[in-house]
Amino acid sequence: MNVIDQLKVKFGQEFHLVTQDGGVQVYHWPDLQCQNKGLLCTAGMSNRVQAAEQAHSPSVEPRTELICFCLLSDAGVLAHLLIDLARYPFEHDTCLHWWHSLSLGFPIVPNSHLSAILFTFPPFNAETNTFIINDYRVDLLWAIPITQAELRFCHDHGAQALEDLLLSSGANLADLNRNSIVP
Repeated sequence: MNVIDQLKVKFGQEFHLVTQDGGVQVYHWPDLQCQNKGLLCTAGMSNRVQAAEQAHSPSVEPRTELICFCLLSDAGVLAHLLIDLARYPFEHDTCLHWWHSLSLGFPIVPNSHLSAILFTFPPFNAETNTFIINDYRVDLLWAIPITQAELRFCHDHGAQALEDLLLSSGANLADLNRNSIVP
């Protein structure tokens, strides 16, 4: 099985390619319960091993793919962001994995407060978040757009504390124009 086969098993047969660049594709799976939302997922990032940071990666040879929830109107913008994020560990000789965060240095869309990303476990069962392809482990990372205030909260209190706060706040994490949940 390849990455796409694994993703079809996890998210369904109904999907389409949004964009591709540099060996990474971004696919969209519709949210069957909410017509204006969906799930974006990369395929191809895991073809390369990221630089292993032993203290920060659960795998000796980290390979990941990224997912992100989106409003359909933002799918193109987020797909290009996912392509850029998929390149990041290889261009900066680093590793992106669960509980990492990254400041983008710019708003995701004009006038948005969201200018950073939290990488965490996708909100699925554990078996969905990791799979094996050709004897190597691939981990799915949920890329959640966050504000600079939320990024500071993450650095001060930890990624789990921010994730708990985001999920308990009821904020629409697919909304690129949402306000910060921390002051």
